[in-house]
Amino acid sequence: MPALPHDLDLPDWGPYGKVYAGCSHIADRERGLRWDFSVFPGFFRGRIDIPAINWDSGWAPAAAAPDLSTWAFRSELEGRALTVESAYATLPGRPDARLCTITCRNRTDAPQTLSLHLVCGARYPAPGPCGHDEPPVLRPASLRLPAGGAWCDGRDHAEHASGRPRPDDGLVADGRLWGEFREDGCVDGGALRLDRVGDRAGWTLAAPSLADAVLALRLRAAAPARLRVQGRELALDAGGWRWLTVPLGAVAGALAVAAELLDEVRVDIDVVAVVPAGRLPEVAEAAWDPVPQQSAGPVADSLVLRYPDLPRAYGLRWSDAGRVRRWRCDRLDLRMRFATHDHVSSDFRFPGFGQWTDVVVEPVALAAGEERTLTVLLCAGEPAAVAAALAAPWPAAAPAAGWRPAGPDGAQAD
Repeated sequence: MPALPHDLDLPDWGPYGKVYAGCSHIADRERGLRWDFSVFPGFFRGRIDIPAINWDSGWAPAAAAPDLSTWAFRSELEGRALTVESAYATLPGRPDARLCTITCRNRTDAPQTLSLHLVCGARYPAPGPCGHDEPPVLRPASLRLPAGGAWCDGRDHAEHASGRPRPDDGLVADGRLWGEFREDGCVDGGALRLDRVGDRAGWTLAAPSLADAVLALRLRAAAPARLRVQGRELALDAGGWRWLTVPLGAVAGALAVAAELLDEVRVDIDVVAVVPAGRLPEVAEAAWDPVPQQSAGPVADSLVLRYPDLPRAYGLRWSDAGRVRRWRCDRLDLRMRFATHDHVSSDFRFPGFGQWTDVVVEPVALAAGEERTLTVLLCAGEPAAVAAALAAPWPAAAPAAGWRPAGPDGAQAD
């Protein structure tokens, strides 16, 4: 969809996770695809504290810069006496990489032994706002046009008007467009809803030069209804998605398309297309595949992941020795706790859609009063660029963790 005036200009990397606190990379803005990374701290051969964002799970934001060049989260394993802070920072001259600095602090009077789980996975768009459960995965459809065709999404209307104005016409929830809804089977995951007499929308298509063209609308009606399209009154039967065609004859250049609802019946419009006469677009439902192709990186303690649905490869490199495990499931806050004491398996399978790669760094031994720092390099790009980034020397020092709230004495809080 085109950028809107109120869209935020945020970097592709940021604390955008909808399930676990950490670092996310927006892999594909148009399709709503994301790659998430998070640090799960725990005790060696014991409890794992998962920083779930939907319930009080022992973590809190600790720092952030206004431009999201740095941010940090703190997990408290035993109150403020035993903490693990994961700070994320940009690297000069490396826009496709972020450095995660993990600081383990033991302020108790006894030695402690911890484990760190470096967890990452592909994340997919959801039909609506995330609730307190694992968000369901939206399964959109894809469109293939015949040669010489042009189309736009039903939600991308150039103009619209309500037959009977309603209070939310100019204040649509969840950042959506007027009349927009999201649902499995819609092209690009959403469509336009008309449901009151007089509701109308207009689109502008960059139509190719065609000697004999038709206007094709993918739509469905909840009950028999009438729709005025290009000045023609057309009857619609109730049922699922279907194509409605209107002959246009010869077309060339910009084409204005208008539709108006004539009955108090819900009609959904998914696609507005101009195609050669006798040929219609093809629609196929997307089949997501969250399982990455995993390969060893160019140096020890590094990994390259290539996901079928994400346009870029992703790389990880960690400073201390670790082993790699895989979790095939929807949510980890339940499954990891269930399998906490399985220290042998490397491949876990539970019900649900999704796969998570888990690099386990353990044991992390801390003497009483000791502080220890580990680092993780995250990068995205073409496979060759990712390999080069992983093979490069470690940055000399991590940038500052960013803004921190002031403590009672005016100094930045620890």
